Amino acid sequence: MEEPGDEPSASRVAAGIAIRTCGWCLLILYATLLLLVVVFAVAGPAEDVGPVAYVAALAAIPVTLLTVVVGWPVGWLVAYGMRDVVGVAKHVGALAVVGAVLAAVIVMLVGILQPTPGLAAVFAVAGALGAGGGRLIEDRRRRRRQDTPAVPPGR
Repeated sequence: MEEPGDEPSASRVAAGIAIRTCGWCLLILYATLLLLVVVFAVAGPAEDVGPVAYVAALAAIPVTLLTVVVGWPVGWLVAYGMRDVVGVAKHVGALAVVGAVLAAVIVMLVGILQPTPGLAAVFAVAGALGAGGGRLIEDRRRRRRQDTPAVPPGR
């Protein structure tokens, strides 16, 4: 058990980074699904908007489950493994690559949709943007919090 004032362990820090990065990743992926619906609403026939919105809403379920069940442990391993690596760009790049590979492999293995190289590439881009973007946002949020001076209680 850690004493008050002790620095958290590397494992605990990595777990926190992985959890928050997964949260940001999910927000990015949900925004991508919403953007897909908006694109269909603007560019496609009006009768396609309902089915596309329905499919996007259904897609959010496996996206969430896979991000939590697969993404979090893998993100923790990456964050823990890179604990001594300096430079957020390296961390963002590593998580983007891992996210791309995981998303492409999962879509090819699960086979909910007809697996094709093009579909795998689309999911790879989404995985890279979600994981890498989530890590970048988490780092910027953490830095902003560290740069904010503490306000004494009662003010």
